[in-house]
Amino acid sequence: MAEEKKGNPPKEAAKATVFMTREIFTEFAKFDTFRLKKMWKKPALLTLGFVVISGFAYFRLTSMGQSPLLAFTLLAFGLFLPLYNYLKYMKSVKNMAVQQEGREAYTLLINKAGLTVTAPENVDSETKTATFRWNKLIGAYRLKHSICLFPDLNHAFLFPTAEESSSLAWKIIEKNMEKEKVHG
Repeated sequence: MAEEKKGNPPKEAAKATVFMTREIFTEFAKFDTFRLKKMWKKPALLTLGFVVISGFAYFRLTSMGQSPLLAFTLLAFGLFLPLYNYLKYMKSVKNMAVQQEGREAYTLLINKAGLTVTAPENVDSETKTATFRWNKLIGAYRLKHSICLFPDLNHAFLFPTAEESSSLAWKIIEKNMEKEKVHG
C-alpha cells in the first residue's frame, strides 16, 4: 500500500519574472489604447465630420459652377490628420518598446489568493511587494503574447504567454475571478 502524505496539499501557483519584450509592449499598448480605452472613436468622428462637410461643399460648389478644390482640401485634411496622429502614436510606441526591451519589470505570482507583484531588486521603492485579491482586480484579458491583469484602469501587469506556467495562470484566473471580468 502506498503511504498518503499528510499536511497541506501543494497550492497551485504560476510564477514569472517578467522581462519586457517589444512584442509584449507593442501588443499591450495597441490593446489598451484602441480596444480597451477606445481612443479611436474621437479621430473617427472627426474624420467622418470632414468627409460629410467636404461632400456637402463639393455638391454645393459644383452645383454653383465653382471649383471643388475647397471640398478636396477639406477631405484631404480630414483623412491626413488622423493618419498622421496614428503613425506618430505607433512611432512613439516603437520607441518606448525599444527602451523597455529586455528590462526586468517585475515578478508575478498568481495563486488562489490573488496576484502578487514584486519589484526587481534594482528598483528603489518603499513598497517592494503588492498583493491584489481577485475581487479587487477589474479585469483580465488574454492576448497573443501576454495575459493582462488590471488592478485599475491606469495600471496593468502582464504575464507573458511564453512562460511555461501561463496556461496554469489562466486556469487560476478563470477559477478565482468573477466571470464577467475574465476576457479570453
